[in-house]
Amino acid sequence: MTLSNDTKRIIKKAYGIILRNAFKADEQHRDVEPLIRFVEKCGFFKARSYSHHHYSGGAAQHCMEVMLWSLGNKNPEKLSSWVIVTLLHDLCNTYGFTGHGRDGEKSVFLIEKCAHFPLTDDEREAIHYHMMCDMRTLPAERQSSIKANNPFWKTMKRNDCRSAAQGSSEEPLSEDEFCKMVNEFLERRGWK
Repeated sequence: MTLSNDTKRIIKKAYGIILRNAFKADEQHRDVEPLIRFVEKCGFFKARSYSHHHYSGGAAQHCMEVMLWSLGNKNPEKLSSWVIVTLLHDLCNTYGFTGHGRDGEKSVFLIEKCAHFPLTDDEREAIHYHMMCDMRTLPAERQSSIKANNPFWKTMKRNDCRSAAQGSSEEPLSEDEFCKMVNEFLERRGWK
């Protein structure tokens, strides 16, 4: 599968719209503009996911699917946190991600150190440990604590797996279906 240039443009535009709107009510009053510039310049919108959505633009499409399925019609507290955790959990794919392991850590590094965007402890933890291979490196008690107490981890992990399965199936989500989901999400929130 390949994404059309139109779909890539829709994804890129939607990222900016979603991040800017979600961070209007950010509790920490973080400036999202440097992060948006970094994501646009680093090649994320051309990046491939490693084992699913393995085509140009697939990484951003995958993360967008995770965000759409995690938020759906909900308007949760900490909307900015939900958006950052889901939309950028696989930012590491930008720089030639070559296999599973430490990808969450790499995404956190890119967000905090390269884009100079501060994450909350819960955001950092959800992104860092969204891969089970990374989670298994922790003591069992710590794993249980993350699974039980991180407000983003469980939903994000479930939808990350859902999107990965969809993206590696013989019948992935069509571009039309995907673009319709994005547009409906933006319209429901009045973010067009």
